[in-house]
Amino acid sequence: MMASTLRTNDCRNLAAIVRRKERLEAELARLKEQLAAYTPGMTPPADILMNYRRGELKPRIIALLQQAGSEGLTVKKLATELRIKPGNLHGWFGSTARRTAGIVKVGPARYCWLTDVSL
Repeated sequence: MMASTLRTNDCRNLAAIVRRKERLEAELARLKEQLAAYTPGMTPPADILMNYRRGELKPRIIALLQQAGSEGLTVKKLATELRIKPGNLHGWFGSTARRTAGIVKVGPARYCWLTDVSL
């Protein structure tokens, strides 16, 4: 439908659709707030969790740690960025990261990348 061929009824219908869309978006925001009240400190996942193939996770983690600098990142922040479960990431740091030169634990559940180490 072209803008030059819009009739008055078409404009009314479009306005009604836009108002309904805005009402639904407001209701969705209220529902998200109510859900957050039942799960303090937790937010619903933004998207489906990712499944990485063998060997895909390590370069992504290293890249994120390099971007973070010397203060490093927490496991929770990394898990959010990579869209994986934090428990799986703790397991990864407990096994694979121990064998990776450059990854250093700098605090409870916080890791950083040493800048003077190269792959």
